[in-house]
Amino acid sequence: MSKPRLDLFVFADALGWAQAERRQFLADLLPHRSKCDTLLGYSCTCDPSILSGKTPEEHGHFSFFVFDPKNSPFRAARWFGWLPDIIAAHHRVRNKVSR
Repeated sequence: MSKPRLDLFVFADALGWAQAERRQFLADLLPHRSKCDTLLGYSCTCDPSILSGKTPEEHGHFSFFVFDPKNSPFRAARWFGWLPDIIAAHHRVRNKVSR
């Protein structure tokens, strides 16, 4: 009699295949691994799909984000778009702007 098959799926939000392979995430514990396709990449889409086994079209959850530039609370931040990335992406600059 053969052992029953056990499939283990690890869902780590924002941990893509490239990062998991580069860092060898759980490679010693889980040596048999393969890349899989994502459902749009947002956890608000993936979580209902994982829990229900349905696609986003079936369960109706796609995103928490709504494109509304006129009423966006981040509208003023568009003026920072002219800054070079080395300044705009710096953690101390972003921290000060956030405050």
